[in-house]
Amino acid sequence: MKKYFILFLLGLSAFTVRAQIQPTVPVETAFGKIDMADLEMTSCDFEKDANAMVLFDRAEMACGIPEILMERQKRIKIFYLF
Repeated sequence: MKKYFILFLLGLSAFTVRAQIQPTVPVETAFGKIDMADLEMTSCDFEKDANAMVLFDRAEMACGIPEILMERQKRIKIFYLF
């Protein structure tokens, strides 16, 4: 009887545990609009032998009494050769 009860609890927990949750905002708005020019870029304008380039870097900071929170978004274009 104990074995069935433990299996029942494990089976019940499988319905309540989630590996990922659905995002509350669409991905397009969460990460910004990606331009086709950024996707088609094959090399950096100001340094031709660069392997990657930072497209934008944005940060928001919120100061509170017990803590300081910082949310940062950075978009990096990685150049590769076939």
